[in-house]
Amino acid sequence: MSGTGLKLFELILLPGLVFAWGFWELYQLKKLKKKREAEKLSKSLRDAGEGRGS
Repeated sequence: MSGTGLKLFELILLPGLVFAWGFWELYQLKKLKKKREAEKLSKSLRDAGEGRGS
């Protein structure tokens, strides 16, 4: 019976865990990219605002 349980783990749970981990990594990268774009946009707006004020 333990051999069957191990096969179940290898065939179903392990690929599921790998998929979930990969999905989580992609989500984190996407979130980081959005944060960088927001920072870049705010910096460019701030620089443009300083240029007009001078």
